[in-house]
Amino acid sequence: MKKRIALLLIFAFVLSIGLMGCGGQQEEPQQSGESTPEEPAKVEQTQITLITGSTGGTYYALGGAMANTFTKYLDNIQVTSQPSGASVENINRLNAGEVELGIAMNNIADDAWNGQNSYSEPVQNFRAIGVVYPEVFQGVALKETGIKTIEDLKGKRVAVGPVGSGTVILTQLVLEEAGLTFNDITANYDGFGDASGKMKDVI
Repeated sequence: MKKRIALLLIFAFVLSIGLMGCGGQQEEPQQSGESTPEEPAKVEQTQITLITGSTGGTYYALGGAMANTFTKYLDNIQVTSQPSGASVENINRLNAGEVELGIAMNNIADDAWNGQNSYSEPVQNFRAIGVVYPEVFQGVALKETGIKTIEDLKGKRVAVGPVGSGTVILTQLVLEEAGLTFNDITANYDGFGDASGKMKDVI
């Protein structure tokens, strides 16, 4: 009899342990006044504008690629590229705080910083953050024009670059070395794309 009672007690104990294991833990009721965990706040993207140059020019294509790369690899930053007149305009808009990034010729940036050539006073509300590539100033002419030297440009139509570009400033300086000014030519303030299109139309 005692043996049977002992076996029943052991069975009941084992059964109770099994039921406890199957039941699992129950969530405690939420106390009044307790707040539920909130989802992490979404981080807003910082919007940055990169101004480049005229469509058809190197700055425009390069700036677009740079903007895409920045956006792809920098967290929470959206960079958008925009066309512009290029170096001079870009420095002026950076200085005015209208945009965050811009591309400019180093000589134009130096002129702005020191208040010389196209700048009547120092413009210094900008910083250089890197060198993109070495630029070469060059000009081309149609063979049938007979233009072979800078002096030969006198009296000719010349695409001097878009208004606000460093190309305009460099063109002035190059002409001065040949004893010429914009008064000696017919200056067309075209971007590279428009200038090449007009040359094709002549052919």
